[in-house]
Amino acid sequence: VFSGVFTNTSLSVNDIANTDTSIKVFPNPSNGQIKISSTQFTGKVAIKVADLLGRIVFDTTDENFSSVKSIDLSQLQKGVYILNLSNETLNQTEKIIIE
Repeated sequence: VFSGVFTNTSLSVNDIANTDTSIKVFPNPSNGQIKISSTQFTGKVAIKVADLLGRIVFDTTDENFSSVKSIDLSQLQKGVYILNLSNETLNQTEKIIIE
């Protein structure tokens, strides 16, 4: 037998005020020449591209990343890839399509 009081409690996560940590990859789909744009990533940034099996097919570190970076993935086969951009404080992932 319950003899307590029910209270209304939310079990959700509060909205994060600043969610502008995403990267933009364009054009997407691409012929392999892509640009990466981000306002949150500056300075030393690791850029990795993996295929859908998790194999790293492109890996570089840019010591002076600032807002836009062009990379050439035209040597890759047509398909879907996962681009990861990371530094000491942020880690973002984006799907890219090479046609």
